[in-house]
Amino acid sequence: MITSGWGAAGLKLKRGQFITLGDQLLMLNAAVVADGDGNATLAVKPYIRVVPADKAPIEVKRPYAVMAMSDPKNGWKVGIGQKYGVSFDCEEAF
Repeated sequence: MITSGWGAAGLKLKRGQFITLGDQLLMLNAAVVADGDGNATLAVKPYIRVVPADKAPIEVKRPYAVMAMSDPKNGWKVGIGQKYGVSFDCEEAF
């Protein structure tokens, strides 16, 4: 996906970093390197499932995922020194 508005030329994001685009959490398959005009190509996985609007913002500082619990059960546990833990199943629900 070709994007714009990255500012000066150079490395902007590293391979493996996450971004959020249109409420979809995506991982970069390649580094994001801007050209002299501030344009950069994003290679992401999984594939973009919903085409974002033109000029849609890309969250790079605090990427997020919209999630929903897929099972109403959860697992609480208490370890030594009252160290608490919780687990639950969820899936992306953008």
